[in-house]
Amino acid sequence: MIFNRRKKYNGRVAALLPALGIQESDFGVFSLLDTLDIAWSQNYTEYEAALLVSYTVYGGMMRAGEPRAADVKSSIARVQGDWLAKGLVSKDLVARFSEKVGEWESEKNTSETQKEGFPPEEEVSRIFLANLPDPAASRPIDISQFSDGMIAYYENATSVGEKLGVPGFMSATKTAVVSVKEQPLCIYRYEKGPLGEFALVEIKANGAISNFGQLDGDTRTDFMNNVKYYLLTLHIRD
Repeated sequence: MIFNRRKKYNGRVAALLPALGIQESDFGVFSLLDTLDIAWSQNYTEYEAALLVSYTVYGGMMRAGEPRAADVKSSIARVQGDWLAKGLVSKDLVARFSEKVGEWESEKNTSETQKEGFPPEEEVSRIFLANLPDPAASRPIDISQFSDGMIAYYENATSVGEKLGVPGFMSATKTAVVSVKEQPLCIYRYEKGPLGEFALVEIKANGAISNFGQLDGDTRTDFMNNVKYYLLTLHIRD
């Protein structure tokens, strides 16, 4: 029954994409399914899921400098306005998406000469480097493609900081390292705190740290679904 509902949900979302300017060739099938997994897990309506997909596609086009990006953005704005007027999508969610689009465009305008999403070498934080899994002590259990990057998944990995005996480094039961063009961009760790509490922590290459709190479940699937959610929505939460 759940499978049938999910199959129908995917089909309804896919049927909405052409109106948003999204062509089948714009989104690889695996990336599309990944995005729909996130939308489904967050209880998005099919209209909200279609916006998530279209904004994800637009972001990739914009960063790559594709000529169609402007047309796709225009289509999204037109259809989004109609759906808002009809109450088909959350005003708060749309506002968050729109805010992030502005940030993406601003980042692109100020970093045209940098590698996509990766800060200059001198800006890579020591905190970030110290939290990477130590290659001599830990090996990824799985490496998977996601959107335009790769995710290396580890369990009970020893970080560089732990290996060097740097004080203050907490152990992590699960770690995901996200890379684009073989350059690590961010680390997600499910860390165990001093009182035994767990929290999902994101560490960006510039050293910025975000704590998303304890997950509802602690399985590998729970962890990876949350990682993909934050990657796709760039911290847009409903």
